Amino acid sequence: MKKTVLFFLLVINLLFGCSSVPKDSKAILEEQPERMFWKIHSPNGTTIYVLGTIHFGKVGEIPLQNTVLEYFDSADEIYAELSLEDIFNNLPVEMAKKIETSVLFDEEGKPIPITDSLTDAETDFLINYLTTTMDTSNEIVLYATLIMPPWILLNTLSSDPINTQKYSAEEGIDFMLYQRAMDSQRQVQGLDTLETQLNILSFGTREEQMILLKSTIQSLMAEDCDDSELIETLVNAYYNDDRKAVGSISKILDMGEGIAGLRTDFFDDYADMIYKNRNKNWANTIKELLNTPNKTYFIFAGAAHWLGSDNVFEILKDQGVLTY
Repeated sequence: MKKTVLFFLLVINLLFGCSSVPKDSKAILEEQPERMFWKIHSPNGTTIYVLGTIHFGKVGEIPLQNTVLEYFDSADEIYAELSLEDIFNNLPVEMAKKIETSVLFDEEGKPIPITDSLTDAETDFLINYLTTTMDTSNEIVLYATLIMPPWILLNTLSSDPINTQKYSAEEGIDFMLYQRAMDSQRQVQGLDTLETQLNILSFGTREEQMILLKSTIQSLMAEDCDDSELIETLVNAYYNDDRKAVGSISKILDMGEGIAGLRTDFFDDYADMIYKNRNKNWANTIKELLNTPNKTYFIFAGAAHWLGSDNVFEILKDQGVLTY
């Protein structure tokens, strides 16, 4: 009888005692002294280093600490927003395909330039902008640019404040780490699929993209959409490891405001695509990595994904995977 009671007590303990995850079985998140750097350590011996980045920079302006590079070099596997293969080989090919299928043609089979949907003033401004800032003074190059789908021109104009500040993606931390991986013949795996990145770049219907493009052109004409000061503030906050400021400023730059003609939930849907949905996917990937014992991973990706509300760390904590 005593053995039977002990048996049932053991069964009850196994069933109900395991319903909550013991704290010492969770991975631990630790904020590191290095700039925008975190460490996740799992009881099974796996360690994940996370570096939050901004996707542009100037030569030598935002150097990486040697300790961060040592962790990068010694990691068993490296992850970024896109894999090395996707960002340097597949993305240009797939973008070309997407552009080709997005070009509009008239009844005679001739491409319809974007200027057909702009006012004369908007057209004059756009052509002048392209010829003076993008080296498109060649008529053939200019024509090829003007028949591009709206999302291409929209992304081009939206990056103007970054370009005018003499920043570039090629001088950013992400590009530097991709290059470092290539130089040492390392692979970089992707947190995102290529399709996810392309959907972000081409978000919205053509009609919605045209509304955004016209609004951007009008703002540039009125000189009331200069984000240069905000970009400088972001860079300074990043350099000073002000994590709260970097998270909020990054999202301000990525999000837009209400624009006449656009559905009211347009930017909410965009925010979900660029942050909420991807953060959930990244959290799932990290959870899988943590299940593999005795490995070291290095992740570098946009700082805003690790900061603020609904960030990746917060999702993992809510899932009972992470404690901090």
